[in-house]
Amino acid sequence: AWAVTWVATYVLARAAVVGIGLPDFTVAWATGAAALGLPVVLATWWVKRTARKAQLATPTWTPGGTLTQTTLAGIALKASPHATWRRARRFGLVAVATVVLLVAGVMGLRQLGLGPAASLAASGKVRDNTALLLADFAVGGGDAALGESRTQGMRTALGRSSAVRVVSPGAVGVALQRMLRDPATPVTPAVAREVAQRNGIPLVVTGRVAVAGSGFLVTVALESADSGSVLAPLQRGARGADDLLDAIDWLARRLRERVGESLRDVNRTPPLAEVTTASLPALQAYSRAVTLGDVQGKFAEAIGSLEEAVRLDSTFASAWRKAAVYAWNVGRPPSTVFRFARAAYRHRERVPPDERA
Repeated sequence: AWAVTWVATYVLARAAVVGIGLPDFTVAWATGAAALGLPVVLATWWVKRTARKAQLATPTWTPGGTLTQTTLAGIALKASPHATWRRARRFGLVAVATVVLLVAGVMGLRQLGLGPAASLAASGKVRDNTALLLADFAVGGGDAALGESRTQGMRTALGRSSAVRVVSPGAVGVALQRMLRDPATPVTPAVAREVAQRNGIPLVVTGRVAVAGSGFLVTVALESADSGSVLAPLQRGARGADDLLDAIDWLARRLRERVGESLRDVNRTPPLAEVTTASLPALQAYSRAVTLGDVQGKFAEAIGSLEEAVRLDSTFASAWRKAAVYAWNVGRPPSTVFRFARAAYRHRERVPPDERA
């Protein structure tokens, strides 16, 4: 019965997180409260069983006329009046009520803009649909291509947000040209803040991928472009390169929550690998193509990188879609453009909503 209750608690908590928009920790809190019920149930069962056996057993007397019984039986008999199933059920109800009150309190503080759970929008630090500029991810002790692909992954993940508007690489390149700089200039945190300040972009996201043993540690920070103050520092570990995309997805979700996006919208967003690619080499090729095409305007070269990406993952719909756009830009035959577009449409469930539209 306890196992069924625990499974039911997990299922209901997970459904509430996705359906209602409760915080992710609701599942851990609810299942933890259910797990606390196991020792209570086992203790009550043991007390009742041991006390009943002791009461039904034939009494044993000492030569002096004293009733003998084991220490455990004595403990069970003394605890039996207090360890009742009614009290066990009451404990369960109190645990459930405690979790409900804690979650409601956190949600209330989030909406009011108070405490550590407060969203930046509720506290007045961020406006709805505000612009956000993403700096290139730095890489410590690893392949620089990891930084490019992680930057693109974060751009895609944040691009699914309804609370912020991510500035495109092309727009950043145009801003750099207005600053009399090469549009292919690496967008370091310092460059990102300068571009943001010059163009009235209030928020900057910086990131770093560092090698940690056999895995990686991914760190991101949401910063104010004007003051440089950190509004939301986050980090997540990854066991290996294959887990980096999941780490980026988790960090992007937490950033969206911190900004103030509806938790229901965040929780209902499909995993990043489902709307991009689970292949790291394919994502790296796509990142190179975006830099070549959107930033430098070298569409013909970018098409080659996109064709490499779809060779590695034929379901990479975003790569097919961008290849169709670039092919049109350079005047490729309509048959080529439509071939790319048909492939993108065939896998349209694997792109973010705006690209799908």
